[in-house]
Amino acid sequence: MSILLALLLDWNLGEPPARLHPVVWMGRYLGWAGRGLAELSPARAFWAGVLAWGLGALLFTGVYALLAHRPG
Repeated sequence: MSILLALLLDWNLGEPPARLHPVVWMGRYLGWAGRGLAELSPARAFWAGVLAWGLGALLFTGVYALLAHRPG
């Protein structure tokens, strides 16, 4: 049901502009966070990537929670 609703909304409203699209924001964050990883050893790059991913997930989940549960 959720997928059908999402498709109907997408067909009727279209995609939001890139500056307002949360997936674009996440991609930009991960691109920014990953720039320095290539210079690290594989083990350090892995753990730095885990940390960057976790912090990004917390950040975006926190923003969503604040917006979804605001009063009014």
